[in-house]
Amino acid sequence: RRYTPVRVAREAVVIWLHGGGMCLQRHDSGNVHAGVLDLAVRLGAEVLSVDYRLAPEDPFPAGLQDAYGALIWAHRAPDWEGRPFVLAGDSAGSNLALVLAMLAARGVDPDLRPAGAGARGVAERLAHLLLLYPWLMDFANTSGEEAPDTARADALGASASGGVPGCVRNSRTPASYYLLSRGMQAFFVKSYLGSAGMSLLHDWRVAPLRGAPLEGMPSATIICGALDPLAPSVSALASALREGRGNGPVAEVTVPNAGHGFLSVPPGASMDSSTVEGVWHTAVAALDEALSRFTKIRQRSLGS
Repeated sequence: RRYTPVRVAREAVVIWLHGGGMCLQRHDSGNVHAGVLDLAVRLGAEVLSVDYRLAPEDPFPAGLQDAYGALIWAHRAPDWEGRPFVLAGDSAGSNLALVLAMLAARGVDPDLRPAGAGARGVAERLAHLLLLYPWLMDFANTSGEEAPDTARADALGASASGGVPGCVRNSRTPASYYLLSRGMQAFFVKSYLGSAGMSLLHDWRVAPLRGAPLEGMPSATIICGALDPLAPSVSALASALREGRGNGPVAEVTVPNAGHGFLSVPPGASMDSSTVEGVWHTAVAALDEALSRFTKIRQRSLGS
C-alpha cells in the first residue's frame, strides 16, 4: 500500500515493514495503517507499506521473500527511479528491514543465491535504516535471558498477553508499560521457524547479529525504550553496525521509562507527547543528514 502525504518534503521512499512477531498484523490492520499515515506525515515522504506472509501458516523464509520482492518492485518502479530508499520497521519488521539491507550489501537474494539482474544497483539506493525497537532474535542479549523455551510456547499464545494482544506485562516495570516476555517470544520464534526448528537461530537471515560484522550498511537510526527487554540486543546491534564501518553514522536513541512498542501507543497513554515529539525530531534530523549524504555521493558518481 502506497502512502503519499499532501506535503512531500523529502524525495526518499520509505519501505515500511510492520511488526507483530512475524505472526500478527497486516499492512491494512487499523493500528498499522494509522501508524504509517503518521509516519508519512512526520517524514514528509512517500511510504510503501509491505504486506508479507505470516507464520505459522507461512514460516521462514516466506515473509522475508515477500519483503525482498517488495524492495525489488520498488527498485524497478519507473516513477521512483533513482530515488533513495529508507528501510524501516518496528519490532519484527525492523528485523526484516535490517536483513534486506544485509542481502543487498552481499548481493544475494533470500535463498542466498546471487541476486538477479532486477536487483542490480539496489544497494546503492539504500540511504538509511530506521529501526524501531528491533526484534533480532538475539536471546543472549535479551535482558540476560537464554534462548526461549519453545517447548512451552504452545501453552502461551494469546492467553499470556494479560489482556494486551501480542504482549505481556513485565512485573519489573510499572503497570502502564507492556513488554515482550520470554514466553511470548518463544511463541513467535516457534511459529516463525516452523519445522526447521531452533537451528535457524544461527542463521543471520533470522538473527541478523549472527552476520556480524555488518559491513556495507547504510546509516541508521535505532530507537528503543530503556525498559524494553530488547534493549541489550539493540545496543549490540548499534555496536555491530559501527564496527562494520558502513556508509554513515549510527544513532542509537534510548528513551527513558519507555517499553516495547511505545511509539505505537497514542501519546499520553504510555509516554508524554513531548518525549514522543523529541524522538521523532531526532529521527527526522538523522534522515535529513542521510539524504544529504546520499545526494552528494550520487552527484560525485554522476560527475565521474
